[in-house]
Amino acid sequence: MTTRREGNWIYYSVDEEALAVARDFIEQLERSLHTPHEADHCRPTR
Repeated sequence: MTTRREGNWIYYSVDEEALAVARDFIEQLERSLHTPHEADHCRPTR
């Protein structure tokens, strides 16, 4: 995200490529939450 101030106004713009990278990361994270992991089957150690 970039910002530009003009007087009292502030204009924001989004870097589309950075937004796509963030979207991909979130989608991968979401898929990971629904996928069994090896550590899910480990008993807690005490």
